[in-house]
Order: sequence, then C-alpha cells, then structure tokens
Amino acid sequence: MRPDRLVVADVRGGEALELVQAMASSADGTLAVVAGEGTRGALGRLTSMARLASPGASIHALRELVACAVDVVVHVARYADGLYRVASIEEVIGVSEDGFHSQELFAFRGGAEDGGFLAAGVVPAFYAELEARGISADTAIFRS
Repeated sequence: MRPDRLVVADVRGGEALELVQAMASSADGTLAVVAGEGTRGALGRLTSMARLASPGASIHALRELVACAVDVVVHVARYADGLYRVASIEEVIGVSEDGFHSQELFAFRGGAEDGGFLAAGVVPAFYAELEARGISADTAIFRS
C-alpha cells in the first residue's frame, strides 16, 4: 500500500515505529495523536514507543527518525475553564543528544475570555518546500 494520508487516533505502543517510518518515507500528510506535555514530551514519548518495537536501536537514531518524520506539533491542552484549546503550534527543527529542538509558530496567550492566538513572528522552514512545489502560501499569518 502507498498511502497519501495517514490518520491515527492514538499512538500507544510499538506500532509507533511503523508509523514514524511511514511518515518519514512515504506518507506526505499524517495526523497522529500522541499524549505528552508539550512538543518535547510528545516527541520523546513517540521515540520511546518506537523503541519498544526495536529495543536494540540507538536512541539517537530513533530521535533523528522522529525529527525527520514530524514537521509540526499541535499541542492541545485543557484549560481551567474546562475547554480544550490549541495551546501552541511548533515546528520541529532538529535533534541533538539532549533531545528535540522546536520553534514556536503560534501560541494561545491570555485567559479564557480575553485570550487569543498569537503568531511568534517565525516563518516555518517547510514554507520553502511549499514554494518549491509551486504552492503559494502567505507568510503574513506568521507576523505578530
């Protein structure tokens, strides 16, 4: 099979390795739910679950595979008012021995009634890939 898109409701175990391999090699669009406290927590958990399927694999190699496979993380959190909101959107920019590196693109700031979603002023690196594919994208949405 050669999927164009993958949608995975919840990643909880060793199947994470197959998912990450598919994301890194053939699936151009993937939506997967991974529990974790923020971007680094979710990516670290995804790496740990992938290691369940390949216990002899180097943790650094698995981190590199995950960083290669994931472009953007959307962190959804439950706020004090009981509502779930997008807390932040971050771009994965790399990995080191210490873990994953990301940069915030958007974040929810303020309280439940007076809060809002703000741009961090950073244009993600994948926009260059969109342009190379002939897809015009407006970078104005990233200006704060």
